[in-house]
Amino acid sequence: MERKTKESCIAVFARIKWLTEFYGLELDPDNIISDFEIGAINAAQEVFPEANMQGCCRTV
Repeated sequence: MERKTKESCIAVFARIKWLTEFYGLELDPDNIISDFEIGAINAAQEVFPEANMQGCCRTV
């Protein structure tokens, strides 16, 4: 993903959530692990407000 703004991350998370609902699944994560991209963290908290956020400083 080239632009990691809150808005672009919200669009991605919301689309993933919509797709799971479309296929009759429920996406309600207890935990979300992310690197320290502020846009992704803020977006995840907005789309999945009940999830616990955890930062990860090592990506593979």
